[in-house]
Amino acid sequence: MLNHGSKDAGAITYLVNYYADTEIIKKVNKEYFIPSPKVESAIVKLEKLKTPRVQVKNEEMLFKLIKSNFTMRRKTITNSLSTVIEKNKLLEILNILGIKEDIRGETLGLQEYAKIVNLLDKN
Repeated sequence: MLNHGSKDAGAITYLVNYYADTEIIKKVNKEYFIPSPKVESAIVKLEKLKTPRVQVKNEEMLFKLIKSNFTMRRKTITNSLSTVIEKNKLLEILNILGIKEDIRGETLGLQEYAKIVNLLDKN
């Protein structure tokens, strides 16, 4: 399962966890690859969920928000997501959800992103 807030988590981690349970089967030493990569590798088992992990009204918007956040990972959630959502609307939604506007988006879980998307459709 996704460990949000981890420096190793990225947009692909959130997207995969939307559809599947994951399990690391085995770590693969980088020396087994030619040329040797700068990152570690693993064999990962994916077990597709019967229904997505969270319910959203607009799947496309969920993926757009996550991608936008991780494209600008070092920015606050307000700055990274305001490229997709009008800033005043975003601030209103964050306030409703009790999410501080100066946190980084990787600290949010999939559930929080789903809540943002679902509130967007209401406003």
